[in-house]
Amino acid sequence: MTIIQKLNPFALPSILAFTLLFFTLGDLRAASVKLSYDAYAGPLYVMSAHVSLSLEGDRYRIETRSKTEGFAAWFSSWNSKVMTEGKVRNGRLIPLYHSVNSNVDDQPHRVNLRYIKGQPVLKELVPAPDGIRRLAVPPEMWPQTIDPLTMTLRILIRVSKEQLCGGAHQVFDGRRRYNMVLTPGITSELQATASSVFSGDAQSCALEIERLGGFYKKKSTTGKPLLSPILWVARPFENGLPVPVKFEARSSFGVFRIYLTRAEKGGKLIELEKD
Repeated sequence: MTIIQKLNPFALPSILAFTLLFFTLGDLRAASVKLSYDAYAGPLYVMSAHVSLSLEGDRYRIETRSKTEGFAAWFSSWNSKVMTEGKVRNGRLIPLYHSVNSNVDDQPHRVNLRYIKGQPVLKELVPAPDGIRRLAVPPEMWPQTIDPLTMTLRILIRVSKEQLCGGAHQVFDGRRRYNMVLTPGITSELQATASSVFSGDAQSCALEIERLGGFYKKKSTTGKPLLSPILWVARPFENGLPVPVKFEARSSFGVFRIYLTRAEKGGKLIELEKD
C-alpha cells in the first residue's frame, strides 16, 4: 500500500537537496556554489547546514554537512555528511557513488551506494533495519531510482528549461524508497528577518514525499511528519541566480523554518551578521 505523508524534520539532507535546484549547468561549470542555512523549531535554533556543488567537465559532486544546534543538540546530538559523485553522459546524469556518514548520539549511521550501469547497489548500511520497527527496502524496489542529491541535478535541468519546480522523482537513499513530488506555488513578498540574508519577492514550491518503503512504522515525537512544507525561491544577488531562501512547515515543536544565512558563488558573497 502506498502511504503519502509530508517531510520528516530529520530528513534534512533531502530538504537540502533542493538548495541548488535553480542553477543551470553552465552556471555550475563557471564556479562552485556554497550555501549555508539555519533551522528553527518555533523560536529555538535547532540545526545548521552547509551545501556545496561543483561541476567540472563531465563530473559533478554535491555535498551537504548538517548538525543539530542549541536545544536540539542537548536533546539529541546529530551530525551528518552526505555526498554524491556522478557523471554526465550525452546529457544524462549518471550517479556513481552516494554516501551518508552520520552520528546520532555517538552511534554511527552509514550508507554507501554504488551504481553499476546506472542502477544502485547497496554496499553498506549501518545499522541494518531490525525488521520490526523498520523494514529493509527490497532489492526489487531499487531499480530506476536515483539518490536524493542526483535528484537535485535532474530537477535543475528541468527548471533551467521550463522554469518550473513541478514533477515527481523516484528516489532510493539506501534506507528509504520514496517519490518526491513538487508542485509550483505563488510569488509572494518575504519580510526582512534577523534570521535570513534575504527579503523581497520569492516563488513558493510545495513539497511532498510519497513513502514506499524503509520508513519507521511508528513515529516518535521528533519523527512525526511535517505538515504543509513550502520552499521559497528567490535571487539573493541582484541580477543573479535564484536559490531557495526559506523553508517552512508545521511540526510537533511548532513552526519549523530554514533560512538562507550565507551564499557564495565565484567572487560574490552575502552573509548574515551574527552576534
